[in-house]
Amino acid sequence: MAPGKHSRQDVSFALELLSASAEGSTDGYRSITEALEAATASDGGVLKEIMADLKAKAQEEPKWVDVTIPSIEMEPFKFTVGGAPSVTADVLRKLAGDPFGDEPKYGTAYDFFGGGEEGHDACVALFSLTAIGSIDTMIANFLTSLQRLVDHDSRVHGSINLNTETGRLSSRRPNLRNQPALEKDKYQIRKAFQASPGNNLIVADYMDNYNCAS
Repeated sequence: MAPGKHSRQDVSFALELLSASAEGSTDGYRSITEALEAATASDGGVLKEIMADLKAKAQEEPKWVDVTIPSIEMEPFKFTVGGAPSVTADVLRKLAGDPFGDEPKYGTAYDFFGGGEEGHDACVALFSLTAIGSIDTMIANFLTSLQRLVDHDSRVHGSINLNTETGRLSSRRPNLRNQPALEKDKYQIRKAFQASPGNNLIVADYMDNYNCAS
């Protein structure tokens, strides 16, 4: 068996061996390392290979590198509870503005980077950063859940809860009430919902129709 590729049974056996070979004194071993080394010296075998693997990994050079990110000296306008500059989506949107509009509306980052091409590029970069977050949300909440929960006929069967404290509907597995609005559905996720042959889908909105109990 190649070093580093041991089954659970091997590890379990090694632990049992360690327990059986430990001294019964009141003090015992001062460290786990001493106990492992003692068991390895008395038996060897699988435990010796495991110990050799552990020592080899401990001596490997770390696989990370130090990265220093210098400050751009932009004055923050929102802070976290801990006092650090906030980089939430609303902050990034204020910095970016809407550089892709028919009439671009640049955020505060435009003037900070001197305007012109550099200011435009800065706003585009920040706007793209916020877009990545919304894409991640779209994938996690809509695309992945729909793909995972379809049946063999490519149909989804969500659960609807009518008994909520507010009287509103709630939906789960998947949350069919949380699909993107028509004007925000740039990936056309809503087109994935199609009625089976001979049936129709009915879209209703009862936003102002609340259940009231006297």
